[in-house]
Amino acid sequence: MLKFFADRVVQQIRDKAEGYPKKLLEEFAVLFLQAYPEALMSRYTQDELVDRVLMAYRFMERRSAGEIKLDIFWEDRLACILVLMEDQPFIVDTLNMQLESLGVPCELCIHPVLTIDRDEDGEVYRVASSLDDGPKESLVLFETLLEPSREAGIKERLTSILRVVKDVVRDFIKMQR
Repeated sequence: MLKFFADRVVQQIRDKAEGYPKKLLEEFAVLFLQAYPEALMSRYTQDELVDRVLMAYRFMERRSAGEIKLDIFWEDRLACILVLMEDQPFIVDTLNMQLESLGVPCELCIHPVLTIDRDEDGEVYRVASSLDDGPKESLVLFETLLEPSREAGIKERLTSILRVVKDVVRDFIKMQR
């Protein structure tokens, strides 16, 4: 049943892929949808999942080397916090702890790790499973209830803490010595 539903979502994405490379978007959609917990997939309509895939694709289609991308998108009262950066340990745990400390309840967290090849301008030209060879990027989506007035502060806090985590992971071996 889930595969049938996901296939219908991918077909609808193909139909809406005006201006996007269809094969690339389709590959991304399959990998993104695989990250959703099966038990929670049924709470979304097909249109809602199409919107989430397109939102995430637009977000990840360009990223500079070393950049930590973070933004908040709104679906009615639900805030979708998206993060994209090189894959490394502690991303999701750190974000979860920070959101919890800020009193921001998470309804859902998905975290596909993708193999993404980009051109010199940061445009994606290949997306594949994390099992494929190539540079790995973490795409994290949190769905949460958030007061719109807190958006700027949340974005600033999460981006700041991710920079610290990135530095700590990079320097771990030096610090251990």
